[in-house]
Amino acid sequence: MTEEEIRLIDDNAFIPYIITCAKSGCKQSAMTLMQFAAEYLSTGGTIPDNLRRYLSEAFNHIVQGESADKAMYLRHRPGKNDTALYRKQAVAHEVRRLYWIGEAETIDAACETVSIKGAKKHDHDDGNRIFVNKDTAYKYYYEINPGTPERRPVT
Repeated sequence: MTEEEIRLIDDNAFIPYIITCAKSGCKQSAMTLMQFAAEYLSTGGTIPDNLRRYLSEAFNHIVQGESADKAMYLRHRPGKNDTALYRKQAVAHEVRRLYWIGEAETIDAACETVSIKGAKKHDHDDGNRIFVNKDTAYKYYYEINPGTPERRPVT
């Protein structure tokens, strides 16, 4: 086996996982897919089947009028009501809001507050709050907002 064939087999094995992560909202995974696609297209080598299907679907969505960012999973719409992504986004947004405005001193404190008070759904109906424990809120926050959290500048 040549080195190119070995790389193709390896890439075919883990590209589905990267696609799954990109679909769930991980922008870094979506950017990694773009990097793989660029490398394969620039070298003229054989493109892995999973990456080919991903690019084909994305290009078809773009042709149908969907924005390229959404088709390539670089940007996501808010989740639909009562889906896992919707609940994750609601909890992550509330944790970020509490930390950003300074109501919570740390992300852990914001997660604790969300576990007690719950998070509002995006339809702003106070009766429909999402309650999760502190650890789950912490996990959801970093799934939706990876990286170092930012706080509002003090004026």
